[in-house]
Amino acid sequence: MASQIQETIKQIILDELRDYPILVWYDEDGSLEEVMLEAIPPSVNFVPYTGSYLAIRAKIEKEDPEFSAKWLIYVPKKAMEPSWIRDYELFGKKSEMNLEKLLVDYLRLESDLELKGLLAGERGRLLASRWEEVMGEPKIPLRKNQVVNGLLSIAFNLGASFSLGRAILEYATFSTPRQELLRLGLHDAFAKLVKSGLGLDAEVEPENFSEALASALLFSELVFYSKGLGEQKFSNLLPKKDKVETWARLAREWLEHDSLRQGFIKWSKELAKKYDLRSELQGVENLLNVMSFSIVDEILLEELKTRLSLEPDAYKKNLEIMDRIAKSREHSPWAMMGKTNTWHMVWQSSQLYRLCEKGISLLEKNSHDVEFFANKYVENEGWWKIDSIYRELYMHLEYAEEDFWKTFLKPSFSIYAVWLRAFTEGFSNAAEKLKEWKINGLVNQYDFWSKILEKREKPLAILLVDALRYELGKELEKDLRQKEYEVELTPMLSSLPSITEIGMASLMPTPSLTAKVEKGKLDVLVEGVTQINQKATRQSFLQDKLDGRAVILELSEISKLSPISLKSKIEEYEYIIVMDRDIDIAGTYLLEVSPNLFQELIMKLSNAIDRLHKAGLRTVIVSTDHGFLLIPKGYEVNTIEGIRSEDDVDKKRRYAIGRPSYNPSLVQFRFDQVSLNGDGIVVFPRGLSCLSMPAPIPMFLHGGISPQENCIPLVISEAKIEVGKVKIEAEIPEEISTAVFLINLTPSIAPGADKARVVRVEVYSDGRKIAESDSIELQREAKKARLILKEIKPEVEVKIVDVDTFEVLKSKKVKISIVGYPEEI
Repeated sequence: MASQIQETIKQIILDELRDYPILVWYDEDGSLEEVMLEAIPPSVNFVPYTGSYLAIRAKIEKEDPEFSAKWLIYVPKKAMEPSWIRDYELFGKKSEMNLEKLLVDYLRLESDLELKGLLAGERGRLLASRWEEVMGEPKIPLRKNQVVNGLLSIAFNLGASFSLGRAILEYATFSTPRQELLRLGLHDAFAKLVKSGLGLDAEVEPENFSEALASALLFSELVFYSKGLGEQKFSNLLPKKDKVETWARLAREWLEHDSLRQGFIKWSKELAKKYDLRSELQGVENLLNVMSFSIVDEILLEELKTRLSLEPDAYKKNLEIMDRIAKSREHSPWAMMGKTNTWHMVWQSSQLYRLCEKGISLLEKNSHDVEFFANKYVENEGWWKIDSIYRELYMHLEYAEEDFWKTFLKPSFSIYAVWLRAFTEGFSNAAEKLKEWKINGLVNQYDFWSKILEKREKPLAILLVDALRYELGKELEKDLRQKEYEVELTPMLSSLPSITEIGMASLMPTPSLTAKVEKGKLDVLVEGVTQINQKATRQSFLQDKLDGRAVILELSEISKLSPISLKSKIEEYEYIIVMDRDIDIAGTYLLEVSPNLFQELIMKLSNAIDRLHKAGLRTVIVSTDHGFLLIPKGYEVNTIEGIRSEDDVDKKRRYAIGRPSYNPSLVQFRFDQVSLNGDGIVVFPRGLSCLSMPAPIPMFLHGGISPQENCIPLVISEAKIEVGKVKIEAEIPEEISTAVFLINLTPSIAPGADKARVVRVEVYSDGRKIAESDSIELQREAKKARLILKEIKPEVEVKIVDVDTFEVLKSKKVKISIVGYPEEI
């Protein structure tokens, strides 16, 4: 599309040639040369000056000796005296017009010597050729500031929406703008605009102008957001007083812009070394919102450390100020300590302290039944949040320095240990009173297959994962909701003992389990004879029980398969059962793992569920065998003596099963009370206690009685029912006879299948793609796909591919019959 300049030139040519056969146009600095050709009206013959006036005369007089046509002679230089084409100028028209004169005469620009100079030579040529890009369609009369902004926009490559503020940020961040301004001779114009527009009188050489701009930005941010700190000391670096707020807000934009943020950080560090800032910074309230220098965070952290060291109860007394500072500074660019956010850790620690203190107070008031403990843990804003906060803090502990840990984290870790001990002891004491292992409000784990799966429409996917504690289920629920799936999270009560052998067996399609201990080892049997302790035996049992209706996959497989491959692998089965080989290792999993592993598990599960839904499954169910305890840092676990491993006793830290000797300090259930067939008992230490065993006690524990080990999540994700996509009919020829060819594509709408489909046509030879069309969206109207062959082969395969799912909708082998082309075009 022609620009405003080209349209103006076109109209000038038409007007001047209305009554004359020739127009001689002199453009003294060649500023219109790049736009002139495209501005010529179709009825006008164009003859540019290329170094010879005689050549111009020869061309015109040979082609039009009677001068019956219309001619434009364009000379990108000043008119000569005398002129070699004087006669043409006399019986035709002569125009002396460059960009500056055109803007004055036709767009009513009020020019001056400065502007005349700015529009001369290369600057004028660039402005004319990029007019639409940097000027758009400015209203008449054209103003000087619009022209200057347009020229600067070229230097900064900012387009028609030139912003002085953005230009300042680009200049302070990158070296290219300064180089381009100097090359085009626009640096003084930019500095002048900064002074007149934003009140910064920076009398410095161009090589120091970046520092002047960065200083104005960062010290304005300091002065404005601190309500005046450093205003006098740094007055020579600041803009006019009424512009300080503008520069301060511009500095925030600098910080928040991803591609410019590096400049903010770089200059902040350099200026902090150059100027004494500490002597000017004081007062928590003044500093809360200042982001320009890292020393602000250092001072605030130092202030908190001092307050927390003054008296034994200082942590509790300073919770409010800790919260306020941490929340204000959480998004500071200086908050990161290694791979974690210092202020976020401070805030989380204070929240952990508050929640634990409140929880302890509630636990001390009255005695409670087991339902209270379980429901308090799993309710929407329940105490699972306490465990979640602690686990996240623990995950980042490796990045915290010892002094930071002792000052800001140790008090909350200590009170967490007190709460966790009281909570788990209360739960185990209440559980001891149960006649059978059931808690109202929680689904029993051994009812999973009969009461959950069998009621669901098939096909469906079942993900069986190890050690998914309740708060991890909440995180998975949140992640899936963000992906716009409908998610239901139901609390489930794990079977006892809460170990993989029992938990995974309870999730199987069997009405009962039998437990027996021989040679000190627990065996779990279905139907009294089939041992399913191990993953392989469970897989075999499932295949036999479901009689070909199930396919079993590894979690890692899901991410490796393409959507089409995954769909084809599962589409004929009612049950798609997914296990994770990395973590389903009975009895050893939680001994030596990093807390980060659980976060990685949530990501893997979420991605797998997403892929299963996209492969066509409406329902995906996630279940687990047990939860776990995370022993607080520094907590000394109490150990219980007197229980020994024997031929008929399988003993671990959190339980013993079989025929252990009586110990009144342990919680005891008969097998029938925990829905196990067989003759024996299972005993558990109370609270956080463990049975004595060689080797240090690991930080992760499971197998016992506690809400963390027994209250586990059952997550059901449902994909919304969507209208199906239209089918595509493609007219693929039997033979292709041109290197450039078209394929007709027609959408076919059917009931329940009228959603748009995006496709692409691809051509393959020996497995290599040798042509492809653009992506084409089809819904109601037929369209054509245009392809260009890169190679000529005797035969190719043409495929119609769904862009979203990579599904091949249609494929056909086609002969190529093109004469005169080499094999590679």
